[in-house]
Amino acid sequence: MTSQYQRARYALWNHKSQFINTPIEWRTTPRSKQFVAIVQPRVLHGKVTVQASTKGNLTVGLTEDQQDAIAHWTSELPDYVMPSTAETHGVIEHGGTYTTLDTMYRAGAEPPVIGEQLNVRVVVDVSKIGPLYKAHLSIVDVHRCDVPT
Repeated sequence: MTSQYQRARYALWNHKSQFINTPIEWRTTPRSKQFVAIVQPRVLHGKVTVQASTKGNLTVGLTEDQQDAIAHWTSELPDYVMPSTAETHGVIEHGGTYTTLDTMYRAGAEPPVIGEQLNVRVVVDVSKIGPLYKAHLSIVDVHRCDVPT
């Protein structure tokens, strides 16, 4: 690894402070009553399995341990906020952009393929759907750790 960007990405993916750990501290905004938390993207322990992959969408399957980690991470939300599908169904369905890194932490790798095992960094927010509130996980970037360079 020679690039300063590669070294920075390596640190983001491998330092112990970057993994999902303690529960998030949530706040409610005074006027809109929305739930907010200032949370940087966190690395989900272990590998996920790609279930569907297109240019702007990615669906990954989680293990039970990963589901438990997500449940612990979002455990400070009030009872009336519905848990994320990552927690209840073991799936993260991401729509939108995300960065793909190769084994050497270089950005711009090819998108993952179905069945591939990879690492992900995720961020969580709370969406309001009519009168309901639901936790939602989004994928920020993926690390294709098993792809030769």
